[in-house]
Amino acid sequence: TKHEKQRRKEKLESYQYEIVSPDKVPLSVMVLFLDNMSRHELVRQMPVTRDFLMNRLNSVELQLYSTVGYNSLPNIFSFLTGNTLDQLDPNNKRATFNRYPFIWQRYRKRGYRTLYEEDCPPYSTFNFNKKGFGTQPVDVYPRPFHLAAWKDDSVWSGRKRALKTSECLGSSPYYNTMLGNLKQFVEFNRDEPSLAF
Repeated sequence: TKHEKQRRKEKLESYQYEIVSPDKVPLSVMVLFLDNMSRHELVRQMPVTRDFLMNRLNSVELQLYSTVGYNSLPNIFSFLTGNTLDQLDPNNKRATFNRYPFIWQRYRKRGYRTLYEEDCPPYSTFNFNKKGFGTQPVDVYPRPFHLAAWKDDSVWSGRKRALKTSECLGSSPYYNTMLGNLKQFVEFNRDEPSLAF
């Protein structure tokens, strides 16, 4: 009925409050998106990591999250915008992704510092067979650094074309560089809210 719809709408709107810690500071948000891994696979294959995330870091698990497409782009895009690519641009004619309503835009308007980083520079979600972002989409966007390193064989070791997981940036595994960037971002923004994806 009309009354039930209005009550549901009010309830949903009531959830749109600013989440704050006990000392009234807005909480920072960090999203760890493991592509091509279901929750059940995480439970089976990475129990120690999951235990650390859930019990030491007080993480929130999206138990009802479901894939909406066959590869990374439709799934991450829907997660970050709340829409499918077809819903926002049925003809898929936009040159870049900057005009879409990504969640980090809402956080930025609330004063959050934002970071977006992903592995494998030439094949990243918004750049593989796409135009990517025409302008920097978030406050901290290390993609240009990763692309420069990827192109320099003296810096990036490993077999680029085979996309082996053992690739290194200098003498350190590539994932350490990404985790180091994340750590610096979190430490730098310790006194202000941030969103990292």
